[in-house]
This record gives sequence, structure tokens and C-alpha cells, in this order.
Amino acid sequence: MKNISYVILVYAVLLLVGGIIGYVSKNSMPSLAMGSATALIMAAIAWGVHRNFYLARGAALVLSFALALFFALRFANTYSFFSGWPHGAFQCCCGALLCKM
Repeated sequence: MKNISYVILVYAVLLLVGGIIGYVSKNSMPSLAMGSATALIMAAIAWGVHRNFYLARGAALVLSFALALFFALRFANTYSFFSGWPHGAFQCCCGALLCKM
């Protein structure tokens, strides 16, 4: 499970970077707040997975699926990759996480 926890931790860093990019490019405080909050939650989940807490794996799946759904709906509404590369990186990490578990 240690390898999966590293994937989750990278995902948390990408969430934080995405929030920072949203704040810098669009001056969006909600992007910064939600990016930071979800990154903190994902980092805590990564720690739980690393320590072999059973519920942490399920929490990682639920949160990553919810974020993937959120970004897919946002893409369906705007038809543009609103923040460029972080959006694709989020989806790749979601896919890697779902395939590894």
C-alpha cells in the first residue's frame, strides 16, 4: 500500500498546485481555498493509506471520484480546459489511483 500512498500524495500536491494556479491566473479565492482544503484532506488520506487504515483507501476512492466528476461536469459546461495542464494531471492521477486499488 505504500506505493499507492505516494500516488495519493502526488495527487494532493497537484490539487494544491491547481488551486494556486486558479488563484494566480483568475484571482479566484475559491480555487485557492478548495484546492488547499482538498489537498490537505488527500494528504491525510495518503497518510492513512500508508499506515494501512482500511477506511482510508475507500475515502481516497470516493474523494478522487467526486473530484473527477466535478472536473468532468465543469468541462462539459465550458468545453475548455479551464486551467490547462492541471486538469489533465488530475484525471491521470484519478485513473492511476483507481487502477492501483
